[in-house]
Amino acid sequence: MVEPVKIMIVDDHKIVRDGIRALLLGERNIRWIGEAADADSLFVLLKDKAPDVLILDIQLPGRSGVEILGELQEKYPGIRVLILSSNSDEAIILDAVKAGARGFLPKDTSADELLTAIMSVYKHEGYFGSKISKIIYNSYIGQVTRKEDKDIGPLSDREVEILTLLADGFTNREIADKLFLSPRTVDTHKANIMAKLQLNSTANLVKYALRKGYIKL
Repeated sequence: MVEPVKIMIVDDHKIVRDGIRALLLGERNIRWIGEAADADSLFVLLKDKAPDVLILDIQLPGRSGVEILGELQEKYPGIRVLILSSNSDEAIILDAVKAGARGFLPKDTSADELLTAIMSVYKHEGYFGSKISKIIYNSYIGQVTRKEDKDIGPLSDREVEILTLLADGFTNREIADKLFLSPRTVDTHKANIMAKLQLNSTANLVKYALRKGYIKL
């Protein structure tokens, strides 16, 4: 008899955890072994039992899903991670994939697709919904198209857009409203931009934008 796939979920919203657990409890080839609301409670659980597939949200209190992925790669490399997130922004998807995610689905996915993704990730096949696959493909094409341009820098198109608005004096809240993003997503992008460019202040960020021609005096 084939052993059921052991599943664990990390999401800070109880209603999401309850909904997914209710869905999966009806599947004979799935065994639910635990849930956590944040990184700390996850790693406490992992001391006693480890899942085959971990369903992980990206935006969590404390350490983010991408940070959790990095720690899992070091301590529990056998756990396969499926990201289930309401944020399908290109930079976040690519960061998750680079950190070791085997699959990525938006939270508005269907129950059937979630089950398909779980089994694909379990079999080391990986799974990305059609919307996510398109974003990854477009990002790859964009990188190939721009690879000869030495001035393009290490930023994604979205990060350049946010960098330009920040340098023009827009607040994080104003940028979020303008780009139809959450303020938390803008905060994440800003932190990524500062880290990639090795900048430590908004003033230096403005200088970089001026030097690269993103804004003009």
